[in-house]
Amino acid sequence: MATVTSSRAAITACLARFAVSIRADDIPPDVVTHAKRSFLHTLGLAIAGTVETAPRILGEQVRELGLKGESTIIGQAFRCDAAHAALVNGAAADIIDERDTSVGHKTPPSVTIAPTGWAVGEQTHASGADVLAAQIVGTEVANKIGAGVKPGLQLRGWHPLAILNTFGAAATAGRLLGLDAPRMQNAFGIAAGEASGMRVAIGTMANAMGAGRSARDGIRAAILASMGFTGPMDVLEARDGFLQTFGDGVNGDPILDHLAAPFGPWEPSNPPTWTDVVAKFRGNAETTMSAADVDAVVATVERLEELDDIRTLMRLL
Repeated sequence: MATVTSSRAAITACLARFAVSIRADDIPPDVVTHAKRSFLHTLGLAIAGTVETAPRILGEQVRELGLKGESTIIGQAFRCDAAHAALVNGAAADIIDERDTSVGHKTPPSVTIAPTGWAVGEQTHASGADVLAAQIVGTEVANKIGAGVKPGLQLRGWHPLAILNTFGAAATAGRLLGLDAPRMQNAFGIAAGEASGMRVAIGTMANAMGAGRSARDGIRAAILASMGFTGPMDVLEARDGFLQTFGDGVNGDPILDHLAAPFGPWEPSNPPTWTDVVAKFRGNAETTMSAADVDAVVATVERLEELDDIRTLMRLL
């Protein structure tokens, strides 16, 4: 049995059980409200980002691959598989550099995790409520893993967004794909092998690609796990695992100490109001959408929890 770096020898298993078992009804209403604001804010960033060079180049490269699927590439008039749609949309959401940030854990989760939910939600025909819950769960996973390795992760030059969000994307995608706890553990194990990024990329197109790449890799890890592909089941706490590699052997107890108590990304005492987020969305989206289209998207997101199929929203884009 592998030697662990934490007194809690089952961090990965506990995190996987949380990701698959927490019910939407268990999530506090204020967290759902803040998540909906984050959803709309990130969508506005992604729409505005479609005119930037980096997502355009990525979109061209994905189009050349000829991949088939139901997931929307925002603003580029084609669909492909979920993993590559999230790659492009994540880069578009991050390129403007106005994303919401979990200050306590030093990572902006939404630019990766929201696009993951959009793409896999379209693929699985998920409801709006299920996509929103998956976004919340994935964000919580990314943030609490970050709590286990801060501040050393940043100090050693690693890029928290690109690394931590890979796990969050795997949790979001795995939940929407219906993984059970053991397969979610495998998804985390697979995702850990893909998680990578250096802070030196900040200020370049490669920085935005980190948001999209972590979405793509997390989705791919979840899909592979759903097919029976395996990874290390104790990847966070094992010898030569995540905590040793990225945290220099730190104790990983903070990962579980406050899991969902509180949920991580919406801790500020004065979160933005819905009116604030709508105004910001309009400012971003009206660069590429008509006022009527913007109104339709806002109205649809307002009733996001009632949508039977997330495709209803994505096909407005």
